[in-house]
Amino acid sequence: MIVLGHRGAGWQHDQLPFWQENTLESFQEAKELNADGIETDVRLYNNQLVLHHDKIEDAPWERNLPTLIDLLEWSDDNFILNLEIKDKDAVAPLIDVIKSYPNKKYIVSSFWHKTVHHVKNKLPDIECGLLMSFNPISTTVFKALIPDTIDTVIWDHTIVDQQLIDDMSNLRHMVYGVSSRTLVSNLDGIISDDLNVHAVGLD
Repeated sequence: MIVLGHRGAGWQHDQLPFWQENTLESFQEAKELNADGIETDVRLYNNQLVLHHDKIEDAPWERNLPTLIDLLEWSDDNFILNLEIKDKDAVAPLIDVIKSYPNKKYIVSSFWHKTVHHVKNKLPDIECGLLMSFNPISTTVFKALIPDTIDTVIWDHTIVDQQLIDDMSNLRHMVYGVSSRTLVSNLDGIISDDLNVHAVGLD
């Protein structure tokens, strides 16, 4: 099972100031806590791909936002980068950047499932995941809606159940927002809010 730090690490529990989420400092903290990689948010701002969760206002401090290029130059090739698309305008430039850094380990995800499908069509060798915040009424119907190209579903950990994972065993499954060791079985990965709990060695 892979363990990724949610927007890096440290900012959730005061090791770093909260505004240092999605920064190289928080990613380094995740690496030092033995995470397999990080999850981060990608937006287009001033024609650059930047790492920021919320909608960006034109405030002076935000002019120093870390860029995706900063992350790619910093990270080792075996450090997993889960890039969550927060801005539809970021899709085309994101594809171009990934093509320029082909040796990195990526998971591209979004709540906008059509954008994930588009990325997968353009980059068939990249793992792509659908973010899900609800438990579908019918697993059969939901499975039929997922294109064969999609590799992974990334669930809100509060809504996923074991039956859902078992019924969709043809896909990889991850959960986000995790802060404890209480998890369903047969997960392929977690996006952790507390790497002090998770990155010390889950089987």
